[in-house]
Amino acid sequence: MKNKDIRFRILFAALLPLALMAVVLSVLFVVTRLGDVEQEHVQQARSLARQAASASEYGLFSGNSESLDKVMAGVLREPGVLAFSVVDAGGRAVASSGKPLLHTPGVQDQETWVTADDGAIDSLTQPILPATLVLHEEFEQGMAEVKPRPLGQVILVVSRSAVLSRQHDIVLTGTLAAMAALALGGFLSLRLSRSVTRPVMQVSQMVEGIGRGDLQLRLETREDDVLYHLKSGLNHMADRLAMVRSELERQVMEATAELNTKVQDAEAAGQDKT
Repeated sequence: MKNKDIRFRILFAALLPLALMAVVLSVLFVVTRLGDVEQEHVQQARSLARQAASASEYGLFSGNSESLDKVMAGVLREPGVLAFSVVDAGGRAVASSGKPLLHTPGVQDQETWVTADDGAIDSLTQPILPATLVLHEEFEQGMAEVKPRPLGQVILVVSRSAVLSRQHDIVLTGTLAAMAALALGGFLSLRLSRSVTRPVMQVSQMVEGIGRGDLQLRLETREDDVLYHLKSGLNHMADRLAMVRSELERQVMEATAELNTKVQDAEAAGQDKT
């Protein structure tokens, strides 16, 4: 039981830091990659919505429905797009196609982003602002800056299925990588623990044997062994203990013989007196 306990402790001490490092690195990898995938999804949706809003300005301002239909057709060809609408300043949809929207907000002068409760769909609104003319500095002086009112807005609904699939793959990859690292680390730690525990257990067995009085045990020593000095010291200690025990046994035998002689002399003297 003691040998198993020593082996388990050494294996645990070797495997614990590796397991913690594998878990920390895997979690860091997964969290970083999940954030990158989410950010990439958001940037692509925003870029598409802004391009659609810029392309819809002329059609919405001039009332050219054909131009708006072309913009809508181009947007719907993009992967993951479920619905697209162009709304005028009064909130009326002048071009709309695709699945039902998550919501129909009023015309906003800034971008809004809404994610469905189940996390499967994102809805993005982007205002359609009129083009601004760049005036000469002489004309701009003394003129108050007027913020243009939006002509309307585009509403883009995109699916999150691709994002969720990639995130699932990332989590699975991180988990498999952590398990592979733990398996490899466990194998190497087991090999290492065996190479360390074997000489330690030999030393432990010799110490137990000496405690039982077996002074004939000796350990094999090699100069390249990390426990060379310890093993040599135990062997030297066993030799000294064996010499001391032999000397004590000799002294005991001599004392016993001398005592026997004195007893015999005493008995003989008693007989002579008798």
